[in-house]
Amino acid sequence: RLPLGLRACVEKGFKRSLRALKGGDCVVVGGWGLFQDSYLYACVLWAWQVFWVKRFKKPLFIYAGGVGPLKTGIGRRLAKSAFEYASAITVRDERSRDLLYDLGLTNKNIQVVADPVFSYTVSSSGSDRKKGIYLISLRPWLKYNKKIIKVFTDLLLHLKETKGAKFRLDRKSTRL
Repeated sequence: RLPLGLRACVEKGFKRSLRALKGGDCVVVGGWGLFQDSYLYACVLWAWQVFWVKRFKKPLFIYAGGVGPLKTGIGRRLAKSAFEYASAITVRDERSRDLLYDLGLTNKNIQVVADPVFSYTVSSSGSDRKKGIYLISLRPWLKYNKKIIKVFTDLLLHLKETKGAKFRLDRKSTRL
């Protein structure tokens, strides 16, 4: 991922990222659930990534993307520009596909595929897993209401009572 912002460019090695991009044959981006404008920064960040892919004329393949919501004009334009450049696009749900078609990507063959998280397999031995520890990473742009919080809390309590679960919050989650 190419850093965005002065501090990130210095700390994360912008030149190193550009060298890696130049040396590659293509770019495959998976997941793209972050291409939404509830936080406009997300669209800007991903458009920045695609800008450099375009600049070096590398083929772009988007795998199992999730798109939206896109409520702002600039968010819609940035998303359209990024997805227009892609050589192939697959999305993980019909809503994302329909949103891309609504943006005017009618010349693209956008395929709906399964979300890769559902094909994740755990090693059969399970020896690399720590029993009873669950990592929780909440997305900060979701609109949390009392019903969602109650369902989530009930699930955590159930896991704690039935499986002796312990929980770790992802540091990014703490910005909620």
